[in-house]
Amino acid sequence: MYPDATSIADILRRRAEDQANDVAFVYLSSTDDEDVVRTYRELDRRARTIAGYLADEVQHRGPDRQLRVILAYPPCADFADAYFGVLYAGATCVNAFSPTTPREAEKLAAIAADCGASIILTHSSTVEAVRTALEVAGLSAGPIVATDRLTGPGHSTAIAPGHGRPEDDCFIQYTSGSTSNPKGVRVKHANLMHNLTVIEHHMQGAKGSRYLGLGWLPVFHDMGLIACLNYPIYIGRPNVLFSHQTFAQKPHLWMSRISEYRATHTAGPNFAYELSARIARRANKETLDLSTLKVALCGAEPIRAATLERFIAAYADCGLDPCALAPAYGLAEATLMATGSPVGTGPRFLDVDREALQSNRLVPMQAASNADLPGQTEGWTRRLVASGKLHAMHRLAIVDSDTAEELDEKVIGEVWLRSASVASGYLNKPSESDLQFKAQLADGEGPFLRTGDLGFIADEHLYITGRLKDVIILNGANHHASDIEAAIENLGIAEIRRSVAFAVNDMADREAVTIVCETRAGMEHERMEVLAARLANELARTEGFSVGRIAFAAKGSIPRTSSGKIQRSLARTRFNQNILELYYIYSSSRFSEA
Repeated sequence: MYPDATSIADILRRRAEDQANDVAFVYLSSTDDEDVVRTYRELDRRARTIAGYLADEVQHRGPDRQLRVILAYPPCADFADAYFGVLYAGATCVNAFSPTTPREAEKLAAIAADCGASIILTHSSTVEAVRTALEVAGLSAGPIVATDRLTGPGHSTAIAPGHGRPEDDCFIQYTSGSTSNPKGVRVKHANLMHNLTVIEHHMQGAKGSRYLGLGWLPVFHDMGLIACLNYPIYIGRPNVLFSHQTFAQKPHLWMSRISEYRATHTAGPNFAYELSARIARRANKETLDLSTLKVALCGAEPIRAATLERFIAAYADCGLDPCALAPAYGLAEATLMATGSPVGTGPRFLDVDREALQSNRLVPMQAASNADLPGQTEGWTRRLVASGKLHAMHRLAIVDSDTAEELDEKVIGEVWLRSASVASGYLNKPSESDLQFKAQLADGEGPFLRTGDLGFIADEHLYITGRLKDVIILNGANHHASDIEAAIENLGIAEIRRSVAFAVNDMADREAVTIVCETRAGMEHERMEVLAARLANELARTEGFSVGRIAFAAKGSIPRTSSGKIQRSLARTRFNQNILELYYIYSSSRFSEA
């Protein structure tokens, strides 16, 4: 460890001197090609080559105008070379991806337009896809450089790696939001270094006698970038990576590769653990040995107790230690981790009354039995999972979002965070940055990051119960309610006057999209059935998800502000309380027991 290091690039440079021949990471091939092995020396050499290419442009801009460089790679080892090459040059990484769908192409173009990057680095196999995405959006493509072909003597200048100043932007992390309004989080070198310290406190990768990380998370997302790339470099331990596309096609490879490489640390979102539990019966479990796994981090989306319980039960006979499961809470605006589970403690559960929770009231089931509520049946209970323990390097508060008063323990409110890990704001969005990153408590304490997530604290552990933000997470992908509503409007269905989309948990506590559409009175039942089927099919085709419920309601049922803005949270509450005037409701099989 290098306590005086000011950036992750500085740490890589030193490791290239002190651990030159040690393996930094291995990238497993998804074809018959050889796996890619990067020692610290090789990673440093390749990063210097890319930095040499960028040097003239960086010097031209001067120290007060950082060069922003988009990284638009397919899953491959070259992303890591480019990431550290940009940092070596003293520039800022803009983490993106090579587009494979029209929606991804639209988002890449929106990122390019927002960040103003003049250079895009990618792999030779995807140069044309990147160029086409920009041209279709009407953007003039600057240099699009295939870094795997930077081999000439003019590109291999052995420049001294830059020392990123703590106050400089290290990378811009675009959140998984609406393509029409991309938000780039400005993460400084100081933010990253602070958060890596927090992560090490929870993961303890440098303290054990043996560490081998293994992951498939995409490195253009914050969790994959930091947990699978930056953190292993930070602690000087090796990591094994493979493509998230490979995981999507062959999810059983996650557990089999943990067993094969005897990995000690891994990470993934809730849906990945759910998928792994479902396919366990089809896996060749008698060959799996998961006994070496010390930390299986679970974060990035709502964590379901049933998922963790199924995963533990599915692999108990493979040597899995239940205490290896480590729920965590984080977000890009806080660099990554806000709370995490200490090594070896395992998940913590709390049973609460489901109906009370839908109204943001916390009623533990032990207390509910004495509160004249319906009997304690499985249908009335929701089991919550703690998303980790509070950390001394963060100040986390649960706040009444209307009054800015800090709330007591076991009272639900918005999660606010004050920490050196919190980023400086959104790129080119000063008003949104002020609103999200400069909140103050009623007593004047601040600034705090408003996360938009709802939760409570119990016994120094954070429990997340919902969101104020209009984001619906389905199978690891974020869907903005406004995008869903716009997609419905674009269908041009005359009978639908207005719609609102929000998330409602199904009977298995998985988030599902619910849509309420205002329509005329007296519409035939058969016509509403046809329209519901059309909506479900079109949203599956264009947005890539299955709708949980579609309801048709009377005109004026969807609540709005005085200025006409849809109040989605209030609409969700009224729907849950059955006080909307509904004509018809379609429910998928996920709600068949409701």
